[in-house]
Amino acid sequence: MKMLVYQLYSTYYSPLGDIMIEHIILFIMKIHDNILIEFNMNKNKEELKMVHMHITAWVVGLILFFIASSMYKSGKMKPATIVHMILRLFYLIIIASGILVLNELGFNLSNLNGEYIGKIILGIVTVAMMEMVLVKMKKEKPAKVFWIIFIIALVLTILLGIRLPGGIFHM
Repeated sequence: MKMLVYQLYSTYYSPLGDIMIEHIILFIMKIHDNILIEFNMNKNKEELKMVHMHITAWVVGLILFFIASSMYKSGKMKPATIVHMILRLFYLIIIASGILVLNELGFNLSNLNGEYIGKIILGIVTVAMMEMVLVKMKKEKPAKVFWIIFIIALVLTILLGIRLPGGIFHM
């Protein structure tokens, strides 16, 4: 996965663009590795299948999001649109794997509590804000409000995800 990200990033990255994106991608990949290592130590292997898929889908989605935003910012519309379309596929994978994680944990619509409903809503808001940021950047309109909402929703979604059963810091 790391080689694919580096290849995609180096193919379309402009040396004149924002170097911070590279650091963000490396940071996300390091967090992903640490989460999976911690998760493997605390859970049995049967519980890991969909959670691994969900975490990996989020990580790949975030990496694609930052790559696409960097490309839109540097004016590379054609490659950015391609990455954006791939990201849209990952939105579906993220949502589907989230539903499968809930199913794997034994939940259905009748026995979800408020925290799970909040996590579902925050996850959908995060995906929606990722899309809104990229659409605004593509149209070269201000996206500051959507960036702020995206960051807040992302942080809350991650914190709630690691706190709930199936997460790393299950209380």
